[in-house]
Amino acid sequence: MREKGQTEAAKTLETPVFSRGIEILTEKSPISKKEPVEETVTLTYDANGGTGAPETATVNKNTEDYVLNTDTTPTHEPVDGRDVEFKGWSADEAVINQVYEKDNVPATVTTIDIAEENVTVYAVWAYKEEPPVGTVMLNYDANGGTGAPASATVNKNTEVTLDSTTTPTHAEADGKYVTFAGWSNDEAVKGVIYEKGSEPMPVDKMTVGETDVTVYAVWVYGDPVDPVDPPEPPTWDHSKDKTATELDNNFNSRVTLSLPSAEKELVSDVVFVLDKSSCKKDVTNNALEMLADLGASVKDTGASIKVGAVQFAGRAVVSCELTELTDEAIAEGGAIHNGLKTQATSGGTNLQAGLLEAQKMLEADKDVEDSRKYVIVITDGLTRQFLAEDGTQDGTLMAIYNGLDADGGRVWGSPSGWCVANGFVDGVYGIPGGDWDTYYAAVKANVAKDGNTYAHDYDVYGSTPEGENIPVPYVPQGETSLTHALCLDRAIYEADKVYSELEAANYHCYAVFADDSTTNELGKAFVEYLNDGSVLDFDMIQNDIYYLLDAGSQVVDIIGQGKDDKGNDYNFDVVNLENMTITVGGVELNKVKIQSDEFPGSTTYGFFEGEIADGKYDFVVTYYPDGVADADGETREHFVWSINVPVGNFAPAQFSYDVHLTNPQKAKGEYKVETNVEAVLTPVDSNGTVGSTETFPVPELTYEVKGGGSTTEHLMTVIVEGKGNVVVKDVQTVGANDTEVVEIPFGVEKQKFEMEAADGWKLDKVEVTINGKTENLGDVDKYEMDESLIDGAVLKAVFVKDNDGGSGGGGSHRPNNKPDETPEALNGDDHFDYVVGYSDGLVHPERNITRAEVASIFFRLLQDDVREKNLTDQNPFNDVFTDDWFNVAVSTMYDMDIVYGRDNNNFDPNAYITRAEFAAIAARFDSEGYSGENLFTDIDGHWAANQINRAAEKGWISGYPDGTFGPDRYITRAEAVTMINRVLNRLPESADALHEDMNVFPDNMDTTAWYYLAIQEATSSHEYEKDKDGVYETWTDVLPDRDWAQYLKLN
Repeated sequence: MREKGQTEAAKTLETPVFSRGIEILTEKSPISKKEPVEETVTLTYDANGGTGAPETATVNKNTEDYVLNTDTTPTHEPVDGRDVEFKGWSADEAVINQVYEKDNVPATVTTIDIAEENVTVYAVWAYKEEPPVGTVMLNYDANGGTGAPASATVNKNTEVTLDSTTTPTHAEADGKYVTFAGWSNDEAVKGVIYEKGSEPMPVDKMTVGETDVTVYAVWVYGDPVDPVDPPEPPTWDHSKDKTATELDNNFNSRVTLSLPSAEKELVSDVVFVLDKSSCKKDVTNNALEMLADLGASVKDTGASIKVGAVQFAGRAVVSCELTELTDEAIAEGGAIHNGLKTQATSGGTNLQAGLLEAQKMLEADKDVEDSRKYVIVITDGLTRQFLAEDGTQDGTLMAIYNGLDADGGRVWGSPSGWCVANGFVDGVYGIPGGDWDTYYAAVKANVAKDGNTYAHDYDVYGSTPEGENIPVPYVPQGETSLTHALCLDRAIYEADKVYSELEAANYHCYAVFADDSTTNELGKAFVEYLNDGSVLDFDMIQNDIYYLLDAGSQVVDIIGQGKDDKGNDYNFDVVNLENMTITVGGVELNKVKIQSDEFPGSTTYGFFEGEIADGKYDFVVTYYPDGVADADGETREHFVWSINVPVGNFAPAQFSYDVHLTNPQKAKGEYKVETNVEAVLTPVDSNGTVGSTETFPVPELTYEVKGGGSTTEHLMTVIVEGKGNVVVKDVQTVGANDTEVVEIPFGVEKQKFEMEAADGWKLDKVEVTINGKTENLGDVDKYEMDESLIDGAVLKAVFVKDNDGGSGGGGSHRPNNKPDETPEALNGDDHFDYVVGYSDGLVHPERNITRAEVASIFFRLLQDDVREKNLTDQNPFNDVFTDDWFNVAVSTMYDMDIVYGRDNNNFDPNAYITRAEFAAIAARFDSEGYSGENLFTDIDGHWAANQINRAAEKGWISGYPDGTFGPDRYITRAEAVTMINRVLNRLPESADALHEDMNVFPDNMDTTAWYYLAIQEATSSHEYEKDKDGVYETWTDVLPDRDWAQYLKLN
């Protein structure tokens, strides 16, 4: 990011010459120089490795034979043990960094002609004495690399300093960069590349003896080689789903297409990544306005948005953890407001670090699907540091350093150094090469070539190190971003790489340019590149977050036909066309049939909310029977669902219809069929862009034929509900509470059925379903069916208790094996999960259960209509607050007189509940009292004795083997769900009755534990079948978990 503080003088310096006479400041200061008098130039004396050069002189232009200063003589330290003396001045740059033998000194000058440009002269140095007779050669071996220093002549038996200014380089190896670690005189390093940390200690000095010596480059594996091109993000896939109910006895199923998927919780994450200075800019006010609009849009939908913020300087900090978007959170002083507006870090600028922290935050939120996660970067596009090693906040903070002046007295790891190296005025960020594509192609090639050769620890060297603190090697003077990746270039590359990783993870990523200056072409081009060439504003981003699809999107859904998993033909037909529905956010839309002659034989319905205006429908669905072609020539049976309004991410649009399997198999076996051939979405986004087609998942259904397997018989289903029999004459008898697939031989012409009620029971009705249509025959005790109608038919006989007769029976009030009927207010038919695990992934069966948890469980178990009728978030308790997760549950159950407070003002929600309190809650669902003897030995005189007895009489609770109940003992979660399951008649008999796809918990894996079945029953939603006695159940399928988030808060 651009640093502040440039002066006007700095901005007008077009071609600076850097030498000892120019003051080069740190990154927080501008490059400046003393302005020469008009018509003069600067003469600089460069000590060329020595010290004590004369002061810089101001000389008139076009001066001939200007006399150089020979009064002030620089000095030089000994080199390789030999004294060095000053020989004079030279304007030839070839003398730089050289010390000559006495007889090989180049010519020096005492005068010089001054023209129109600044001039530098360099000290010429020579050894005072001839080289000693005893010398040897010091050889530098690049050891598999290239660019080693030239061999040098050194004195025998002396300590010499190794060359540290010429650094060899090495090609990539094993998919990693290879970096130079120093020199070693141990031949064991030859041909070896070391893992970092295992390399031998390099040396910078060594003592030579009587013979020539060689030192070898030590090489170390660095970071993995980055791809030159960041990974391409995948083709976007919109959230969608398609489900179908299990085939019923008539082989019917209801199919539902959802946009977005209704199986997923409608929660979205939005994480802002801001550079440190953006907090103070208006752009964050625009972001808060966008959040306010989004919060208002999702209010009362049951959906939610969580917002986080990361700020970055050299490193990144989380300025706001993921926080639910509320009016309070975005108001001044709120968590989200502070996260965006209050600067939380300073020093440097490293966009990569900010993106990595956002990535970490989003990856940690496992409750939100990746396609509902958003990253919004607010930046000026200028970044100059990056993190090495593992690319985390713990990695070394790195910068690329480059030299600008001839004597190497200072190097630059700052934006100012980048600007000057590329020929721009300090503070002006042009694009090297003239355009982004040329520039960035060079950057990627240079990163691959240089690796980390010129990258050094920023915390050690800072922005503009000088003197002994200069890191080696650095990018030499005269190089640009087109030849080496400098600090901004490498940092841009690393940030782009992480940004691409976020996109590849299916996160939605946006970059907002936060700079209104005219001097930042590079930053603007980088931000547009991140947005695939677009310039984004918050209105556009808001639409992307809120809307899944725009008007003009379409779905074509082809009804199922083909081969089942056994190779048999199968076919589904659409039935009950008038029953198709479209809901938005769970609210069913109005529907009207539209007459159209455009496609004869088709049927079209328009769907709309409220009143229809000018014939414009929100959605239009056209049904094409088999053989009727649509506009694209498709003749298979299908629907075309046209979407004429935007579809939101927070209110699923769901299209549902019925299908019938026309030709189920008759032979015994299990068969798999698919309700649809395919359903294809053609999406249009909020910018009006038509996307690539996408396919919905195809529901697969399984049905079982239980007959004897003969293909010479008709198959039909007979169902008996209650106590009674259905006699299929000359075939078999179907008993009480049983369902059988009956095989009826061919040639019977008419099949006779007789219905027989058990003692104390009577026939209520007989229903016959043929070809998908059901007829109620009333209480007929005899019926005949034509042979042509038998295949696939269903006969159901319903028997009820005869209150006018039968035996009364007496007996004990002790609970029996079969619980009584489920209370009317509770949902015992739908076996959904009503207990969930804790954040640690455990269910904790033996942990005590609290009063709030019990209230919430019974709240969830209410019949839907009962819950909605009594729903409230108001209560008289001082310790139950609006924002409490259990508030709605406690308030509703209190309003229904099911749970009571400790007193008139307190509920004590987090207190453990006793067995007596639990039994009393269960008993309140039954309107009848109890008049018999106590059923347990320890409840006489107890305040809840009547409720305990009544719940036990109903078979809902049980005591201990010693005859006690333990009314004042705390009840565990396992005991609670065991009692609740009895109230609901949810009783699997063994582990074999469960389903392999059920939810499991590490602390409920012991199938021999007394509570194992009860916990599994309470924690997995499932379909089931009862045994013939109606007591125990067997699971037939696992269903999605229920989502209770909508009841955490009503408004």
